[in-house]
Amino acid sequence: MSLRGGLCGSGVGRLTAVLAVVAAACCLAASPAAATEVINTIHVGEAPYGVSSDGTHVWVANETEDTVSEIEASSGKVINTIDVGLGPFAVSSDRTHVWVTDAREDTVSEIEASSGKVINTIDVGNDPEGVSSDGIHVWVANYVEDTVSEIEASTGKVINTIAVGMQPYRVSSDGTHVWVANNVEDTVSEIQASTGKVISTIPVGSEPVGVSSDGTHVWVANIGENTVSEIEASTGKVIRTIPVGSAPVGVSSDGTDVWVTNVEEGTVSEIEASTGKVIDTIHVGSYPYGVSSDGTHVWVTNLGESTVSELLISKPSFTIEKLQKIAGEASYTTSELSAKVGQTVDYEIVVKNTGNVPLRFKEPSDPRCGGISPGGEQTLATGSQETYMCSHELTSTGSYANQASIEGDEGTGTKTSSTVTVMVEPAAASCTTVSGHGVYKKVGEVGRLKVLDNLSTNLKAPQMLRIKYETGRVHFHLLKLEKASCTGEPGARDFQGEGAAAVSKIKKTGYTLSFSIYEREGGFFFSSKLMKGAEEVEASGGPLKKSTEVIH
Repeated sequence: MSLRGGLCGSGVGRLTAVLAVVAAACCLAASPAAATEVINTIHVGEAPYGVSSDGTHVWVANETEDTVSEIEASSGKVINTIDVGLGPFAVSSDRTHVWVTDAREDTVSEIEASSGKVINTIDVGNDPEGVSSDGIHVWVANYVEDTVSEIEASTGKVINTIAVGMQPYRVSSDGTHVWVANNVEDTVSEIQASTGKVISTIPVGSEPVGVSSDGTHVWVANIGENTVSEIEASTGKVIRTIPVGSAPVGVSSDGTDVWVTNVEEGTVSEIEASTGKVIDTIHVGSYPYGVSSDGTHVWVTNLGESTVSELLISKPSFTIEKLQKIAGEASYTTSELSAKVGQTVDYEIVVKNTGNVPLRFKEPSDPRCGGISPGGEQTLATGSQETYMCSHELTSTGSYANQASIEGDEGTGTKTSSTVTVMVEPAAASCTTVSGHGVYKKVGEVGRLKVLDNLSTNLKAPQMLRIKYETGRVHFHLLKLEKASCTGEPGARDFQGEGAAAVSKIKKTGYTLSFSIYEREGGFFFSSKLMKGAEEVEASGGPLKKSTEVIH
């Protein structure tokens, strides 16, 4: 007799501690257990022991019903119930086939995964209780006869029978080595998969029952001392012994975390594989036994209530991206842009929840972009995103680089976007027209008038200032640029005299004074002509500053 049999009756199991609590579970009403980590509880057949997930489907061995329940992983619903041999106890899926130990008839049922039909029944050793398929070979632990049967997966034939330690209970293959938990002698047998030979026998904790290899480490559940032994696969040495819950039986490693069922506590211990530390204890159903992790979900069989608990492995993550466009353009980009002083850059900050749990974010930080909208904290569901908007007016030439950052919860921390850049050039002249007038005052025979207060510091191309004098008054008019494109060199002669120059002395009406204003490397300059009708009377030129007082 074994742990799988004789519950609520006269049968006595080999693993006394576990048998006692499991027997109590089926004879007494089990209290419901639920926690936030469990996202679904699925009813399956009676006495579910073994479980195996291949990422798309989950397969559960129901021992007293002689069936296997097939669960669709995406929906968490039972989509098929498959009749197998007597006493199905352990199960292993390699995505194409599912292998089930029929412990009461010493066989293995081979199920075609795509159809859910049994396509072969294979005779193995006495009391097969553990099974593991690596896709090429299937390894079966035969409890009573202390052997492992090696099945060729492609043919379904036993090609080798390997002697191991006393009462092998569970087995795990990582493709290169096969690890067998020998319950009575407190060891693990290491088999080289290519030869089928035992190459090492490793002492572990008391009464090892569960074993799982992720290729780099092997994890062994020791029910006799409530620990997990961690074996370094490359050396075959125990490098850590980790205390877990009461009566650990099932163990499954996905390479990142190790999941251990604690039968007497109704919990699962989560061990961080990189540190070997227990980082969480999760309440599941009544008397959890089998466990299988596919990297995104963990599936746990609960003997006391004939259910499977589905746990979501929390993997929070998010991305942040900064995009830009010049105001008025159609689309945003991460590429470098060119713009001129005075133009506005519009920005998008796109934050996306790429994990599998909701995340709450603080308001983005972007010191070089004003008016971020929406403001305040935001919560994003799995797969959703938020687009924040802001803008900036360019005020100086050169490179304007910008990036944003945001902080999320669930340990995701603060992330910063990549940098977007705008190369800023001087602005073109405004090409506007400004008009006005001033009073012509005489100081002796010289009048004074400030006529350049409206001169733009961004002036690039020549403009024409025309002044017409009348008796006692002067009118001035700043015309559009001489070229429609707002570029070009001044048409007037290049005068570069020093200081403000007297350009004319007006003693009567009918004269016109014309200025050509332009920018050169040394600053702003002017040239002027005093005209009477079409006749040029005087010409002059020199440096020019904003608000320069021009003397007439």
